[in-house]
Amino acid sequence: MQALYRCIAGMDASIECCTSSRFWSSGQTAPKKSTSALLALQRDRRALVAWLVELGVELVVMESTGIYWKSIYSTLEKAGIPAHVVNARHVKNVPGRKTDLSDSEWLARLGRYGLVKPSFIPPEDLRELRVVSRYRDKVAQTLAGEKNRLHKVLDDAGSNSARSSRTSMASPPKP
Repeated sequence: MQALYRCIAGMDASIECCTSSRFWSSGQTAPKKSTSALLALQRDRRALVAWLVELGVELVVMESTGIYWKSIYSTLEKAGIPAHVVNARHVKNVPGRKTDLSDSEWLARLGRYGLVKPSFIPPEDLRELRVVSRYRDKVAQTLAGEKNRLHKVLDDAGSNSARSSRTSMASPPKP
């Protein structure tokens, strides 16, 4: 099978760290491998990107488990490094890879031959708009829940006090 990329990296991100494996080859030689594991802090993400740029990585392939890929993807995007986020179910069909290191190696191997299908990642401005609109919806839901809890407390406290206060605002008192 013909390799599509000379230098590729596979990443497995978690809450604590990001494990990266890089495969590269020149010509017909067997691919060489190097690995790196960094904490998931901002300075470490910058160091990871610098490492990838220094090594001349053409593509990064990472799993889309949880939300941990988002900050790494954003950092790679700002650095101009192409990245494919792939669905974990599509690449975990082969049993036996149980560590972050073996997962990152497997992702790099699959990506090197073009055997992974990238997920759709909207542009950065749309991603930001989604975050803001979802937050607005969550605040509206929280507000509605608080109103319902307040009405319940008022109903429990004085059986008709909450209803009478609601109806008295709706219609003027009778003389």
